[in-house]
Amino acid sequence: MITKLNIPCQWGGHLAGILLKNQSTTALGKTTKKFIGIHGWADNLNSLLPLAEKMLDSHSDYEIYLYDQPGHGFSDHLPKGIEYSYGENLRNLRTIIQTLAWNKEKFSIMGHCHGAHVALAYAAAYPEEIACLVALDALIGSEKSTNSFWKTVASRIDKNIEHYNQPSKIHKKELTYEKAIEIVKSTRNGIDDKSAALLVERSVQRDKHNQLYFTPDEVLRNRISMIITKFDIQCIWGGTLVGVLLKNDATANADYDKKTIKIIGIHGWLDNLNSLLPLATQLIERHPNYEIYLYDRAGHGFSSHIPKGFEYSGTHNTQDLRTVILSLGWNKEKFAIIGHSYGASLGIVYASTYPDEVICDVAIDAVPRSECSSENYSQIYASRIDDSIAFHSKPARTFEADLTFDKALELTKMTRTGISDEAARLLTERLEALVPLSEEQIKVVIQSLKAPILFIRANNPQWSYVLRAGEVFKKNYPRAHIPWLTNVHHVQPLECIADTNQPDWPRPVPSCDDKSDKNLTVVIVTARPEFKRLPLTLVALLSHLDSRRITEVIFLVPPQDVHLLQPYFSSEQVKYWPWTVSVISDDILLKHIHTGSYRLQMMFKLVLAQIVKTEFYLILDSDCVALWPIHVEQLLYENKNSSLYQSIYSIEDRATQEKWWLESERLLQVKLESCVPHNKSDTYIPTMGVTPSILSRTIALRALCRLQKLYGDEFFLNKMANWALWRERFGYMWTEYTLYFLTGSCTKIFDTYHINNSALSSSNSAPILNLYGFNIWSQKDWTMENQNKIIETINNGLRWRQKEIDEVHGQAIIDRSISVHTLFSVLQGRYNPDFKFYHHYFYPLYMKYLQQQKQTDKLIPILKNMTQKFVID
Repeated sequence: MITKLNIPCQWGGHLAGILLKNQSTTALGKTTKKFIGIHGWADNLNSLLPLAEKMLDSHSDYEIYLYDQPGHGFSDHLPKGIEYSYGENLRNLRTIIQTLAWNKEKFSIMGHCHGAHVALAYAAAYPEEIACLVALDALIGSEKSTNSFWKTVASRIDKNIEHYNQPSKIHKKELTYEKAIEIVKSTRNGIDDKSAALLVERSVQRDKHNQLYFTPDEVLRNRISMIITKFDIQCIWGGTLVGVLLKNDATANADYDKKTIKIIGIHGWLDNLNSLLPLATQLIERHPNYEIYLYDRAGHGFSSHIPKGFEYSGTHNTQDLRTVILSLGWNKEKFAIIGHSYGASLGIVYASTYPDEVICDVAIDAVPRSECSSENYSQIYASRIDDSIAFHSKPARTFEADLTFDKALELTKMTRTGISDEAARLLTERLEALVPLSEEQIKVVIQSLKAPILFIRANNPQWSYVLRAGEVFKKNYPRAHIPWLTNVHHVQPLECIADTNQPDWPRPVPSCDDKSDKNLTVVIVTARPEFKRLPLTLVALLSHLDSRRITEVIFLVPPQDVHLLQPYFSSEQVKYWPWTVSVISDDILLKHIHTGSYRLQMMFKLVLAQIVKTEFYLILDSDCVALWPIHVEQLLYENKNSSLYQSIYSIEDRATQEKWWLESERLLQVKLESCVPHNKSDTYIPTMGVTPSILSRTIALRALCRLQKLYGDEFFLNKMANWALWRERFGYMWTEYTLYFLTGSCTKIFDTYHINNSALSSSNSAPILNLYGFNIWSQKDWTMENQNKIIETINNGLRWRQKEIDEVHGQAIIDRSISVHTLFSVLQGRYNPDFKFYHHYFYPLYMKYLQQQKQTDKLIPILKNMTQKFVID
């Protein structure tokens, strides 16, 4: 349950916030564990919302308050002339705590980036109130000189005064959600569309003319006049070139419509990108339309070393430079090069090799080739080769003496005659940043804490000094826990080609239309809160699912939940399961931040077509319980007119969910009534039902190709899965099955891959086989009558399965005494606070049956452990 809760402040404004709390906890009046979340600079509370929702899903007794800091999101701006300072942020946080009355008991704080600093300062000021502190990528101070610090402060004050003396800004250009998302992405390297859309949701509003505008206070920009974005580039030799992209903040503004002048900087031999950073900074301050990329060449700075035995040659460095240009996409327009020393020579070589791309080349102290004789040159080259071989033949060097920052600084100065202390510090530090607290101040603050610290740092942070911050925490506070966040990989965009018969509906490459496949993959899409349903789902499948034509059973789960399921399907356990089982992280399908969104699960069910090994796959949720024997030969039938197989599907009247169809037609840009007729009066329009359902890989991939063609980039799936974009572009009510059925109908291949179960039963006088039938959807459905009805159905199904095993060794037989065989029931139990409820009634029925079967007796302990872990505990 999310409740809007705004809090008035002493300075006259309001802080916009939300309170997240489990509804059942509220109803029962239980005591909650309280958390307050503080977002980072230039973000808003939505940056922490997915994490908060996940915490609440896993811990029903949590109560979490998130708020937009002043000048951010939907909160009011500070009065004109008032500084957005740490003191002001702490006063606002204290006001929130007192308003919530949380200062009367212990609570926890979690903060990200700048918000982590505010949280840290509050925890040090009020240590008796804090139960736990969670710091996400907290920043620590740089080692910059005092003189540099005060110059920065002076510059910021002058810019603030200049800003307040200007008239109010009028936004002339129209801002759209899509453009806002691109602007947010351009200022946050590596952020995906879903996360950007989440931030945009609270970063834009409509004015009285119904025009969108950004809500953050523009004076905040004076804190970040230049955006430095970490931008690393992968090389064809396997290493990584570490770099930064510098851009004036104004160029990311919605009203900025000028093209930037692009410049690439190349440092000298044994230097790093920081040797050009002061120059690049001054260039951008004087020329806001400049965009500059600096990188550490291979073997320098933070970039990878080339493989052992290879040479740092001119050709290799030129190849790396070309890789950088192509990765940035700058080869499509003219750009400038600035090089120093060896980097200047490299820039000249590139400019002469690709003369049509380089608009200007600046060579600073370029190193010319020496005037040695050909004989001397050959001798020098031979000596270098021998020295290189001798070096690589030595054992790896160990450094016994401790290297301090000051000693490294002296070594840098010794090897560079005439270099200033400030320049040497820049080369040694390798890109530090200015924040109000120095490392010494951080130490004092940490030592004042009493609560345990969870300091989470990314393994590929946007700023390098975040890595050092973790070590400072660990060194000065041994109780600190410092885990790492790992990167994720995702399926690449589909390669689609035009279909000559239907050019508007491209097909995937390679096409799978001509494949004949009589086997089936079963996919269970689930997540941690739903693991409590899994033991019942599994015992029912084990009781009823015949394994002979099942290629694989896949559990698709969020990456953070994989480790919870894998122990039950380990190398020791897997031999006891009757099917091949895989536990797959869902981030291989979509790069996302998992929020438990059912829209995200809908997209998974279509994108699964990229990884399943069979033409057909049966989709189940963790609330689908098998009621009747399931045989693939009753689900897939060979088409008499071709070698293809057809799967059955459950029929549902279009009128049941008319809005789903209208939204899906709009999303696929299909003319109304062109593929699936609209309902007129009481006309029955048969369409496809929902989960559980069997999908064809061919149709699912064609649906994805159509969407990719219409919306044009690899992130369109994330956009569709993000609820913030539904109302703007993708509508509210589309489903994976309406998209799927429309695709099959419009391409006229649905009947090629599917067969009507009612028509099938009438043709062979067999009972109708329904994928699902009687379902429990909400608390009001949990009546004694319905419980008894399900128990009777389960017992009938188990008796019939036992009959199949006893009489024909598990082969399918048909019960002609009833008109319909229902394979699954959906026992969702929505709003039911206790998952033990239906386990008490239904789980023992299946378990008793399994205990009588020799082939599953080894699974009984595994299932009991799973039940203890997910249901009872």
